[in-house]
Amino acid sequence: MNRFRKDINGLRAWAVVAVVLYHFGVPGFEGGFVGVDVFFVISGFLMTGIVVGKMERPGGARSWTFDVLDFYLARARRILPALAVLCAALLAAGGFFLGPLDYAQLATHAAAALLFLSNVQFWREAGYFDAQAHEKLLLHTWSLSVEWQFCLALPLALLLVWKIRPGRKFLGLAVLAGFAASFLLSVAFTPRAASAAFYLLPTRAWEMLAGGLVYLYQDRNPLARGGNRILEALGFLMIASSIAAFDGAGLWPGWKAIVPVLGTALVILAGNDDSPLSATPAAQWLGKTSYSLYLWHWPLCVALIYTGTQGQPAPTVAAIVLSLALGWLSWKLVENTSRQSLVRHPQARQFAVIALPVACLVAASLYTAGQEGFPERLAGRISPDKALLMSMPLPATGWCFYSLDAVKTLEVGEQGLDCHVGEAGAPKTALLFGDSFAGHNLPFWDKVGKHFHLNVHVVATSWCFPTLGKAFIGPTSHKAYEQCLLDRAYVKDNLAQYDYILLAGNWGPVYKRGLMDSMLDTLESMNRLDRKIVIMEAPKRFDKNLRSAYERSLLLGLAFSADRVPATHDAMNVDAHRALDAYAKDKPNLYILTRSMLFRDSYQTRDHVPLMVDDNHLSILGAQQSADYVLAAAGSAPDFDAFLETLTDRPSASLGGPMAMP
Repeated sequence: MNRFRKDINGLRAWAVVAVVLYHFGVPGFEGGFVGVDVFFVISGFLMTGIVVGKMERPGGARSWTFDVLDFYLARARRILPALAVLCAALLAAGGFFLGPLDYAQLATHAAAALLFLSNVQFWREAGYFDAQAHEKLLLHTWSLSVEWQFCLALPLALLLVWKIRPGRKFLGLAVLAGFAASFLLSVAFTPRAASAAFYLLPTRAWEMLAGGLVYLYQDRNPLARGGNRILEALGFLMIASSIAAFDGAGLWPGWKAIVPVLGTALVILAGNDDSPLSATPAAQWLGKTSYSLYLWHWPLCVALIYTGTQGQPAPTVAAIVLSLALGWLSWKLVENTSRQSLVRHPQARQFAVIALPVACLVAASLYTAGQEGFPERLAGRISPDKALLMSMPLPATGWCFYSLDAVKTLEVGEQGLDCHVGEAGAPKTALLFGDSFAGHNLPFWDKVGKHFHLNVHVVATSWCFPTLGKAFIGPTSHKAYEQCLLDRAYVKDNLAQYDYILLAGNWGPVYKRGLMDSMLDTLESMNRLDRKIVIMEAPKRFDKNLRSAYERSLLLGLAFSADRVPATHDAMNVDAHRALDAYAKDKPNLYILTRSMLFRDSYQTRDHVPLMVDDNHLSILGAQQSADYVLAAAGSAPDFDAFLETLTDRPSASLGGPMAMP
């Protein structure tokens, strides 16, 4: 395994080019994320070769306690110095342009990346209130953590198998069994627990074990040079087809990942060192700098999002060129230099030189996260009271929205039904039922309820859009699903006791996933109760986190306007609202609070404070301002019934008409 293989180095070039161009949104590379799968197979091949090569030496298994340390140190020399420099650079820069919440999150991610736990961290964060993934500066480090976890487990597992029965035959069968088990897990869990299947080692290990199988069985390849060239061409065709045919909208990895994985395995098995597809000078240069290029390209992708220039040709080209330059500098000055210098020293000194700076950086990151990103950096620009109003209405901010996703310590139970806003003890009662879009409207209905003397009972949890069926837009493996079923059972049994029914949901994903019929069936059931039903349209879905963008503008002294932020992903909400509006046409007891009434076509206050806590959820401030707009429209209506009765013809049209700003 000591022989340098140009074909594998060239494969790295294919992988990193695919990933980089995919992340920068270059047309034709919609499936470029498969480059990570290519990297996994390469890593599995190389790691297995190193481990098995050591064990097959005379006395190799007996001296393994020394060899395994050298194996781990070799990985650390390659991975940690460049990663630590990246994390340090981002933490230093983030103090100047990231708001407190984002800076604390970056610090948490830096610590997780350096401890090779970032895949677990991002899996835990994946959910309804997760910051938009493409705004996380260290999101790409998840794959490094998966590889490192595999690196820790592989030598120990192979040694154990070797101790039981030495030799490649039994070892190959064991690796094949691991491959099959992990692949079946991936296929089973990808549609059921997509985030876990994407981020975690058990459902990714098969890709690296595929590389291990190639190493163990490569000697059985009977093909001559010409046959191997055909094998290589077929492998590259499978990789290229994956890049062109797949896209980020589907679930991954699952069974589809077998295409790029098998393609990579075929290229490695072919072993053509003089291939025009992988041995060119450009491919070799990209291959040797691929790790550093991978590290540095993603923060530049995020920078384009921060500046609102993503998708624009000139900034994109400039960012790609800068990625190449930073990748080369990182390889030249950090990755290559540290690897060559460290290897000359004894193991203990190598460990100290690597571990001490990393430990200091982890400690600094954890301290920064513990200080909540140093909110005093915004002192004088955002007061503590305003910061509270710019938050989600959760228990920590004095509200009762029962989100098991946002608040990890909450448990499933009837206590989740104990949430009331509006006027306590009022004779008229209303049920607010839905997901987090009902939850973010607690301040809205608190204000409207007090004005119209309504006691509003809130039954809401994350992903639980208002239906009485079992449809769910989140992972059913999450405990929020169990709470959702409990919520719906309560609503089904107690719906008739309320005077009004108020519904709010994340309608876009409901519509996009074909679940709107479930919602409309529930509306039919509710209509038979002869209750007045109010449906709230969802806010606009923006392309980036508005609160984060606002805080960055304050730190950098730049102008901010939420109304200039693009919302290219909002089309599904618009389609869903049209479907709801069409359903409401002949339903005299159904009213729709449209966006134009709730927000008056602006998602910021007069002093440009955004109404959103992220890209599509209202803050407390946003919900309260929406209530002010509705109450202004209500005029002198003495109660909620009177307000609703002022609406003529189609309720949604009456509520949705244009209004002058007060």
